[in-house]
Amino acid sequence: MVKASNRKPCVIVGRDIWKNLSGAEGKHYFFKRKYTDKNGIDTWKGDEFFSGNKELAEFFGIEEDLKELDGVKLGQVFIRIFGTKKALTDQEEKLWISKSEGHLGNQVKITKASPERHF
Repeated sequence: MVKASNRKPCVIVGRDIWKNLSGAEGKHYFFKRKYTDKNGIDTWKGDEFFSGNKELAEFFGIEEDLKELDGVKLGQVFIRIFGTKKALTDQEEKLWISKSEGHLGNQVKITKASPERHF
């Protein structure tokens, strides 16, 4: 089990937001993860990034059965873990959250994750 103290700030964005990132926002700092309608089965209880079907559905702006997720266009998320920071500043959080405006669902999630599990 990973200690809570090892968890670092993490930004998760949807595909449409990721493809429009530029410069210091650093597309190259993100890794891709795919979610499909298979994540909608009753036995899926979430993962390190999403607590379950409901949160994943809210992120993408779809129904909780997740039938619309194909893992290609709808279902891809891009994840950046800030391994050298303890927290994002208020300004950084506002910048990332502002990118979700005009998109279906939330499309941006700020959380904490364990960098050693992904690098």
